[in-house]
Formats: sequence, structure tokens, C-alpha cells
Amino acid sequence: LIEDEFVVRARATRYGEVGIAELAGLRPGATALRLVLVPQAAFDVGVSVRDEHGEPIDGLRIWASSDKGGSVHASGDGNVRLTPLVPGEWRISLSASGFVTLDESLELGPSSPDLSFVLSASARIHGTVLDAAGNPAADAEVRAGEGWTSESARTDETGRFELELQA
Repeated sequence: LIEDEFVVRARATRYGEVGIAELAGLRPGATALRLVLVPQAAFDVGVSVRDEHGEPIDGLRIWASSDKGGSVHASGDGNVRLTPLVPGEWRISLSASGFVTLDESLELGPSSPDLSFVLSASARIHGTVLDAAGNPAADAEVRAGEGWTSESARTDETGRFELELQA
């Protein structure tokens, strides 16, 4: 039997408004819940992401989650719009192959300006793993970094590997 207390959140979007409801301190087995959505005006915000040379980043992925339980995601060529958003704190994660992932926490509201970010290129290490006889070591694990921030890869049938380091 679970004795923990839980928070239940509901969110719905309709006609340009986002309705949000939250109940805290709930325990399993309680009576049926009735959540009443409180309307909030939804807004959107533009996001521009460039590399260190000012070029848009292809294959961009953005995830945003709100302290009110909402989340949105987008992908594109360096210019996207996040919608529907509600006022509050948002944690935004920006990632693209070949670049260091960037995480930011921002307070956003209807009058927030469009956002602009620069992603740094990630470092790459490549090489070959050989056994003592000089033969390729297939499926060997290769690691770089320390602790939770280490990156890993496996060698191919020729012993080759490539690691993308997030620095």
C-alpha cells in the first residue's frame, strides 16, 4: 500500500487559453477528484539559436517545461516558436548534434521578448582500439570524462570509435 502524498495537475488548451488546475496532498484511494481548470491567456515566444559564428543551427531540438506542469517542444533550423505557454518559470533545454546542450531557467510572460541563445560546438575524440596482438578490438567500451559527466561509445568491427564530449 502506497502511503505517499501526490500532486495532481491538469492542463488543457482551447481557443487560445490554457486552463490549469492543481491539487496537492492527495493519497491513493481518496474519493474521485474534481479538477476545475482556471483559464490563463496563452502566449508564444520566439527562440533563435545560433552557433558561435552566428549561423542558425540545423536539427535543433528544444524542450521547455513549466513550474505549473506544462511542457512544449519544438525542432527546426535555429528559429522556432514555443506555444502555448503560460506565465511562470520555464526550464528550457536546447540541443543539436555536434553542440553542447544548454539548459536555462527563465521567468516568461506575455510581454517577454523573443529569446536568443548561442550553442558551443562539442569536442570530438576518435581513434582505434587494438588488442595486444595489434588486431582491432570490436565492441570495446571507450569512456572519456569523470563520474556522471562521462561520455561513452563502443568500437565498431574495425576497432574505431568516436566520442562527442559535452565539455
